[in-house]
Amino acid sequence: NCSPRLIEDLIDFYKVKNISDYMCGSGTTKDVADRKNIKANVYDLNQGFDLLNMDVPERNEFIFWHPPYDDSATCSATSL
Repeated sequence: NCSPRLIEDLIDFYKVKNISDYMCGSGTTKDVADRKNIKANVYDLNQGFDLLNMDVPERNEFIFWHPPYDDSATCSATSL
């Protein structure tokens, strides 16, 4: 639900060298980072990363965060 163009524009505008996304969902941030040839650290609840109860493994210079919609977060958390 996030356009890759938004992430591409942010990377280009801020001249990002590495990016973190702690709610990466389908992986758009990783896909864009790979195309831009920059390092990406991406995590998601569906991959076992619980941002509310786990430590953030690293903090890159740029963090893109597009939290899930409330109902999708609730569904994901209750289905675990």
